[in-house]
Amino acid sequence: MICNSIAASLKACKPTRNGLSKIYVIAFHDLKLSLLGDAEYIEVDGVVTSLKMKNQRNFVEIQNSNKSALLKEMVTVFDNGSVEINQEFTLTLMTISAKNKMFVNALISTPVVFLNKTRNGEWLVIGLDGNLTLKDVSGEINENSNQRTLTFTGSALQLISEIDASIVPSLISPPEWVDTNKNGFNYTLGMVLKAT
Repeated sequence: MICNSIAASLKACKPTRNGLSKIYVIAFHDLKLSLLGDAEYIEVDGVVTSLKMKNQRNFVEIQNSNKSALLKEMVTVFDNGSVEINQEFTLTLMTISAKNKMFVNALISTPVVFLNKTRNGEWLVIGLDGNLTLKDVSGEINENSNQRTLTFTGSALQLISEIDASIVPSLISPPEWVDTNKNGFNYTLGMVLKAT
């Protein structure tokens, strides 16, 4: 076991705002992968500073009820010193529609990576291990709601990473983007940008 020194955890200088303001997703296989099947990215001091994508592939925005999005990480340290990290991300699509049905179908059995902007303005990335997949879908229609709740879970090699905000514009698609390659995962995702 490697013994690391402990660095100070600094208190934020400004009031914090809870929750997520933007959510983007991409299929894990649309990232540029190494020969070992790992995502090609560079992380420096806990911040992802470079993330390589396949040509013509970008994260696409999911418009949902951002107040309902929930990002969790669970760390278990066992008596023998080994560590297990699990991540869970839950979001709600605010309609049950044909477009959202296609979106959910595209997600089934497809490892994904999420890019999330917090209400404080930080960007976070989860799923770079290729293990984050859709595990539960729950639809509900009643007098107060018309929605599908999606829960993604997966093991991870490290805690949730921050991503350098300066590289985000090169990773995301414009809001009105729709891929003309109708066989690609991004085409299906692009169809639900307005969640109609």
